[in-house]
Amino acid sequence: MAKHNQAHLPRRIPKSQGGLPISIKEQMEYYMGAKLLEVGVNPKEPFFSWSCEEEGDEQVWTYSAYWGELKEEKLREKAAKQAAKAQATGKAAIASVSAPEPPQAENPEPPKRKFWNLFG
Repeated sequence: MAKHNQAHLPRRIPKSQGGLPISIKEQMEYYMGAKLLEVGVNPKEPFFSWSCEEEGDEQVWTYSAYWGELKEEKLREKAAKQAAKAQATGKAAIASVSAPEPPQAENPEPPKRKFWNLFG
């Protein structure tokens, strides 16, 4: 049996709403975490993305999660798109150099999580 490496949650919203309401976005993020736990994936591990397609007088918003090999593939695709966009706008794309991290306090306060605090 093949292992799962992606999960998707679609939601139809009337165009008249003018986009995805925050409450629905938060609900979808919460349910995605539950779905990931259901298939045995740590909700902090995947690469998440949003997409929107228009169908008639509705928008279909999809929240997607990718992990494992597919996560790496999606991250490479995203980096390639960002590099192409940076070149198109005339900016130099520096993919291999990252900025140094700022020094950390001795006992940093854990980040306040809005949704995943139930999972760890």
